[in-house]
Amino acid sequence: MAREMEKARKATSSPNKRSPRHEQPLSYNRLHTEERAIRRAGYNYQVASKINTQEIIRRFEEKLAQLMEEREIKLMRKEMVPKAQLMPAFDKPFHPQRQLLYII
Repeated sequence: MAREMEKARKATSSPNKRSPRHEQPLSYNRLHTEERAIRRAGYNYQVASKINTQEIIRRFEEKLAQLMEEREIKLMRKEMVPKAQLMPAFDKPFHPQRQLLYII
């Protein structure tokens, strides 16, 4: 009798029947790769915009430093005007006199 019940059970269950988790095709299952790709694109955009902003700030600071340096150079050139000095008289050479110390 047990054999007959097993045969009956095998006859009623079809071999082509799938389990419930495989009823939908694999393409309908939502994978996290799409979400990760979207989040990654947003992150890449954030990083690129941050690098671009830092590059703009760096260029601005370099330009500002260059302007300050040019301004300092102009001021130094105005202040450091070369002034003429008297030429020494070579016909009367200057010889400093030594002071004689008298011991009393």
